[in-house]
Amino acid sequence: MKGEEKIKGGEKMTREELKEMATEQLHEIITLVQEEIASRNGAKLEVHLHSNAYKGSGKCWIARVDQHKKILGFVDAHTTIPDGCEKEKIFFLVDDDYLLCEKGSKSRDTRRYITVKDGKEIS
Repeated sequence: MKGEEKIKGGEKMTREELKEMATEQLHEIITLVQEEIASRNGAKLEVHLHSNAYKGSGKCWIARVDQHKKILGFVDAHTTIPDGCEKEKIFFLVDDDYLLCEKGSKSRDTRRYITVKDGKEIS
């Protein structure tokens, strides 16, 4: 293959076809491939984040980031558990770098960067 062809649903995809795709579509493919690799390896980190409608932005989320801390895309929550104005989201993370955001103090969210390797948080 030598990097010239990628597999798409049993069909081969050329580099030119990849270049024509939108960046969001490429990130979706990367996420699907990483999830498939993790499911084969069985290595995923379970993360629980909390939000409160009256603290910070009222949201919680996880984003994949590159080595320069630039956001590449957001991770979908596996489960969302609402409880009045509180909300808990459960994520399963494969090996990669992430930015986590959840409720903090009155007007601020708490954000932190982590690296997941072999289903464990490194930093």
